[in-house]
Amino acid sequence: MLVAKLRELIGRASHALLRALADPHPGPVRVRIPKLETESGLVRLSVRADGTWIEGEVGKSALQSGWYGVKPGQNGTAVIMGHRDLRGEMGPFFYLNRLAAGDTVEVDLEDGSTLVFTVSTVESFLKEGPQQANVSRVFGKADHPALRVLSCGGAFVDEKIGYEAALVAFADLTAVRARSLRTRLLIGVG
Repeated sequence: MLVAKLRELIGRASHALLRALADPHPGPVRVRIPKLETESGLVRLSVRADGTWIEGEVGKSALQSGWYGVKPGQNGTAVIMGHRDLRGEMGPFFYLNRLAAGDTVEVDLEDGSTLVFTVSTVESFLKEGPQQANVSRVFGKADHPALRVLSCGGAFVDEKIGYEAALVAFADLTAVRARSLRTRLLIGVG
């Protein structure tokens, strides 16, 4: 019995080590926006070949948010998407329009570390028409750890379109509260 338990523990530890070696950056598990007094769990989002989102768990609950792109904290653009509201229930980004330059967005990682991103601007983009979002500006690659927080904005149009606009908070990594030496080294913090 003891030998079987030891084999199980060694097997789990080996599997965790292989995962860490394959992708050493811890993934995001939670997003918090202190100014809005809101937070949400995070799940990985996927994208179809035509560029549309596969919502998965995010589509089922107003309270669940998702992330896409590079893992937050890595060089490049990480995108966090969450609902403004869904089927009459207020979502975590209901008041995203109240964010302003200098506000912060905190992302908790699997290893217990927290990344702090500072908002530089919040912009609204029409979903259709001449003022549509500049896709490369919102989703394009960055040469530093960048974050985009997206939700719906503007007036509600109908069930198919939803809201007329997308609201985007642009933010950059400004602080790391790292619990593990590995995260400190990966992100470049003492």
